[in-house]
Amino acid sequence: MLQQLRVAPGTLVVAAAWQAYAAELGATDLAAISRWGDVKYVGLVLLPPAWFAFAALFAGRGSWVNGRNLALLAIHPLVMLLLLANTATHDLVRWYPPGAAADPDAVAAPGPLFWPHLVYSGMVMWGSLVLDPLHRVVDATRRLSGSSASWWPTPSAGPWPSCCPRPPRRSATRTRAATGCPRSWC
Repeated sequence: MLQQLRVAPGTLVVAAAWQAYAAELGATDLAAISRWGDVKYVGLVLLPPAWFAFAALFAGRGSWVNGRNLALLAIHPLVMLLLLANTATHDLVRWYPPGAAADPDAVAAPGPLFWPHLVYSGMVMWGSLVLDPLHRVVDATRRLSGSSASWWPTPSAGPWPSCCPRPPRRSATRTRAATGCPRSWC
């Protein structure tokens, strides 16, 4: 329960920072639009670590939500927010075209460092998304085989578990003790 409560503040910060998007849309001058757009990035960069923590806890992998992993996941948000806070590097993340000051509907263009941010965020979030189904499959196969070591099909062995010396067949004559595989597999 305490591990779930650790995620809630991060999720609330992300949700609150996304409110900056509404403020960005409501702003009328370029300085306010730019400022609220930068504040919006607090939510953009904190969402992947918060999603990872949620997915790991949901998948029953609470041990993955530890100080080391959260510190590693905090590097990217800190770097991105520092780049946005510094006027010399701000345009590497997002910038406005030269004529944007006269346009009340100005839209920021992505800078060259936006794309690595997008790839990183996508990898963390999609990777976190597959945590639960992947670990459910691995845990089910471990329970089924009665082994603590996981098995995966290998290309050289064929599409059957690597603990089986040959493809599974319906009538099993060998026992699990002889092959290490459940009777239904070998």
